[in-house]
Amino acid sequence: MLTLAVLGLVVLLAYATQAMIGFGANIIALTLGAHLLALETLLPVVVALNLPLSGWLVYKDHAAVAWPLLLQRIFPVMGIGFLAGIALSYALHGPLLALGFGVVVFGLAGWELLRLLRRTSPHQELGPLAFVSFVGLAGLVQGLYASGGPFLAYAAARLQLSRLAFRATLLVVWLVLNALLTMNFAIAGRFTPLVGTWILSLLPVVFVGLIVGDWAHHRVPERAFRISLYLVLMLSGAALVAAKL
Repeated sequence: MLTLAVLGLVVLLAYATQAMIGFGANIIALTLGAHLLALETLLPVVVALNLPLSGWLVYKDHAAVAWPLLLQRIFPVMGIGFLAGIALSYALHGPLLALGFGVVVFGLAGWELLRLLRRTSPHQELGPLAFVSFVGLAGLVQGLYASGGPFLAYAAARLQLSRLAFRATLLVVWLVLNALLTMNFAIAGRFTPLVGTWILSLLPVVFVGLIVGDWAHHRVPERAFRISLYLVLMLSGAALVAAKL
């Protein structure tokens, strides 16, 4: 019961964050939750729980989605990286998977934190090669760890999108890719009775996170929240690496 209660708080933070800013649920839930459950068990739980939240917000805000950006610049490149990440995921298991994930999280969170702290003026849009590189990396990390949000958010944040369009556009990406990951996990037999129990137990918490995050999206400044969030992720990623060394 204690594990369920703590994991419930992790899921609440994770999905409220995604409902607020458009990404972050998977990386938060996996990084913090990996101290409670094995990553192999936790990954299909977190990915499946992402679907109702992303699906509802995409339905609610579909008019704000930047479809030309998605179809012409994001999905073709991210799809290639995503398939490469899935293929690579079959070669990583157990401690190696957790160690690699901890390193990725620590690096991403540290990079995002440094970027936030050093920002003094609006970012210019990335050049074509840089944009393709970051979107491709987002796909690779999404296929491998279901946590490509920071890379894609970094590239998309430099485009001229409103806060609502930014969130809605990213959520379409997570809806599609998490649906594909869910299918991959199902084919691989990773939806065991234990995984199903965790999904059903945590599903109500996701809806609470949806309500809280959607409310905060329209009212709470992001910068201080993100700084605190990335500090937590850095510490958690470092702890995960230390535990597996």
